Amino acid sequence: METFANRENRRISLWLPESFEYIILKSGLISSPEIERILESVSDYVECEKYESWERFFTNLLEKLTKELPQPYSKQRLPAAWLSAPEKEKIINEFPEAIRENM
Repeated sequence: METFANRENRRISLWLPESFEYIILKSGLISSPEIERILESVSDYVECEKYESWERFFTNLLEKLTKELPQPYSKQRLPAAWLSAPEKEKIINEFPEAIRENM
């Protein structure tokens, strides 16, 4: 049974990134000057008429940038190459430290 002292030491971390695709783009897995420009000022690039949300914008951007790769990005399944240790680490490094500590 959990005691009050145990509950007192728990931490809750809340992190609300734009989207998982945003994290992937920010991680450097895909190198492009276009990505760097966009991430510096996202609001200059997201067209409200075209995208319902920033999440959809980043999904579309990631799909566009990877469509010529042997394993393009898909919301259904991450490319296997991105699940190898170095690539996965790049993505995880974009998480806040408080969350990485508890993974």
